[in-house]
Amino acid sequence: MSTPPARASAELAVPSRDEREDWTARADCRFVEPSVFFGPDDEPRGARLRRERTAKQICHTCPVRIPCRAYALDSRQRYGVWGGTTEAERRARHPALPAGVPPEPR
Repeated sequence: MSTPPARASAELAVPSRDEREDWTARADCRFVEPSVFFGPDDEPRGARLRRERTAKQICHTCPVRIPCRAYALDSRQRYGVWGGTTEAERRARHPALPAGVPPEPR
């Protein structure tokens, strides 16, 4: 009996709600103040860069960084650091979504 082939894009597949709840329960950020990942609207550039660097360091060793990033990209999260990516980095992957414009409802 052979093993079914693994999906090549399995690590980038968007998790279901149950799977999402599972990976969020294992995320390193669950122990960190949310303000590390989500800054205020009027945050100065230097403070934002320092905060994002700290958030990305936490994401770098997180066991669920890949599904977190996939979720953020698929759901077009416009704010915060998700899976080691900043708002600007995700916008670069989805240039059709301008800053400040919410995505169309699904």
